[in-house]
Formats: sequence, structure tokens, C-alpha cells
Amino acid sequence: MLKRVLFVIIGNIIIGVGIGLTVYCDLGIDPSTTFFSGINNIINIGLGNCISLGNALLFIPMFMVERKTIHLGTFVNMLGVGYVIQYSSAFFINTLPVISLPLRFTIMFIAIVVVCIGCGLYLSGNLGQAPWDSLAHLVNIKFPKIKYSTGRMIQDITASIIGFLLGAQLGIGSVIFAFCLGPGIQFFRQLFEGIFFKEASLD
Repeated sequence: MLKRVLFVIIGNIIIGVGIGLTVYCDLGIDPSTTFFSGINNIINIGLGNCISLGNALLFIPMFMVERKTIHLGTFVNMLGVGYVIQYSSAFFINTLPVISLPLRFTIMFIAIVVVCIGCGLYLSGNLGQAPWDSLAHLVNIKFPKIKYSTGRMIQDITASIIGFLLGAQLGIGSVIFAFCLGPGIQFFRQLFEGIFFKEASLD
């Protein structure tokens, strides 16, 4: 159990730091942060607060439809990852030097992989899902023919478009995130489950 808790906590920290790096690279951010950045442009309460509030609202259908996906990881992600993104990105921007475009691209690709690893790590602990992550999972439960990776891809593309329409900045990183995050999360989740939690299985 302790190993699962550590995976959940460490995985969410890795997610936040990875997204913080993409903010620093300024080449586009992940779909959920793009979406909430757009929302924050309207309500202006701070990105960390906006992400936490948005996940709290998404918690309602999660609670109504699939309560068994609610556990420690749900609340760690819902209440913590937004602030890790906010403060880590501020730290990188204020501390690291301005870098060349090729190096920004390199760091961005690494950061995207890091985010996928963090998501796979915390989900492999099987201690609940964040409300945002649960959307594609709930679709998979209701419509088994739609794979998690496919549902997540549709979710991420839609979120990116909405965020852009609300004033959030899109870039090449946003496009890569939208198409690769779902398959990347599924790959690393299955990898970590197979290595550390052989008794777990992906729905």
C-alpha cells in the first residue's frame, strides 16, 4: 500500500513539474492546462485555483457515475497538481536562462514524455483517478469499444480547442500533447503495472 501511495504522490509531482517545463519552453502546453488557462482568462483567480476548482466541479459526475474510481489519487491530483504547475513554471521562467529555439523544442519533447510517465506512474498505483483523467475512463466504461487512449485523445483535442477559443495560447506542444498524451499514458501505465503491480489490470 505504501508503494502505491508513493507512486500517486510522486507521479503527480512529476506531472506538475513536466507541465511547468512546457510552460517555460513556451511552445504550447497540455490540453487540460490549456483549457483551464482559457477559463482563468475569464474568471482570473489564478491557474492553480482554477485547475483545482475545475476538477472539483468534474468530481460531481465522477461521484455520480463511477465512485469506485475515487480514492487518494483523486484528491492528490485534484488539490495539488495545479499548484505544482503554477509554482514550478514560475520557478523555471524566473530562474532558468532564455534558451535557443532548438533547445526549447528538445526540452519540450522531454517534458511531454515526463508528463506521460507521471500520469502512468500515478494511475498504476490504482488509488483513484483525477476528475479530469476520469472523463475518458468513464467513456470507456460506458462504451467499451472506445479505447481509453482514443477517448483521451478526443477529450484532449476538444479541451485544446475550447481553451484556444477562450484566449489560451496554442503551439506545436499543444498539438503533440493532444495526439500523444492518451497513448503515452496508456503505455506507461501498463508498463508500470506490469513491473510493479502485476496483479493490477487496465480497464
